[in-house]
Amino acid sequence: MKPTLFFALFFFAIQHSTAQAPTTNVEAVFIKIDSAIASNNNALARELILKIKPLQLTDYQKYELQLRLKRLSKHQVALNYEINSFRKEYPIQKSWNTVFLEYQYMLKQHTLLARATYSNRFFDDGVLYELEAYPILSKKMYAFISLAASTDSFYQKFGSALSIYNNIGNGFETEIGFRSFDFKADSFFTFSGGLTKYIGNYYINARASIGPKNDSGIFQNYQLTTRYYFENATNYLFVRFGTGISPDDFNRFQQVVENPSLKAYYASIGFSKWYNNIGVGATTGILAEDLPNNRNGNQWLGSINLRYRFY
Repeated sequence: MKPTLFFALFFFAIQHSTAQAPTTNVEAVFIKIDSAIASNNNALARELILKIKPLQLTDYQKYELQLRLKRLSKHQVALNYEINSFRKEYPIQKSWNTVFLEYQYMLKQHTLLARATYSNRFFDDGVLYELEAYPILSKKMYAFISLAASTDSFYQKFGSALSIYNNIGNGFETEIGFRSFDFKADSFFTFSGGLTKYIGNYYINARASIGPKNDSGIFQNYQLTTRYYFENATNYLFVRFGTGISPDDFNRFQQVVENPSLKAYYASIGFSKWYNNIGVGATTGILAEDLPNNRNGNQWLGSINLRYRFY
């Protein structure tokens, strides 16, 4: 997909969205939620949040609600399993299997995460360790910071990432940042940027990663993600499609480092659903990429995720 077509689709979705529903006064509810979180009464805060319907909010209030959801649970653990199945076009038709265990901690209004990812790929395996943080910088701005390290062959020896997110009003949020990786054979640095819009029950995000330039041209990754929220902001259906492999996709990004001219296209669909303090999610999709000798290969992608919040 060409960049111009990609962003044209994004703005078409914004311009042709349904009108915003009438706004109700939820500021008083937000004050009660903040008071409950400050007094460590997360059960009450959660009860108040789940009573808020997305259609009753302005776009900016949806953004504020997402921030309060992140503050609601001080401790959270997650277990994720992912399978990457290589189809008949590949010489080896085994699957890659990946499992990660994640711990999330809320420090005041800031989110901290630690994650260990184990992956088995054909005849090799490896473990990647990550630390992430989402510090709140101001009422309208927050950041994403990540450090990653591994001693295994197909993960980066060291990786770092930084993004700054800024709410610019009318339900729009911008992102600008970078991703940097140091592999055993090479290093990689790419700039990233994105634009998010909340419209009615929809969340629409367009994102791009550009650079570096090499003999094969300039690395480019574009993706579009849309969520549809149901009865509250914790339960949603999403679809994603894009071109190029995202630098945030650690399980496959080494392929880009080894073959910078690699062309890949992907599409996926999934959901997230919470039952009290237990969350479940699943994703399925397909990825098509270049293979040697002018051939194309298809991969089936699937994952399942379980989360538990400690209130």
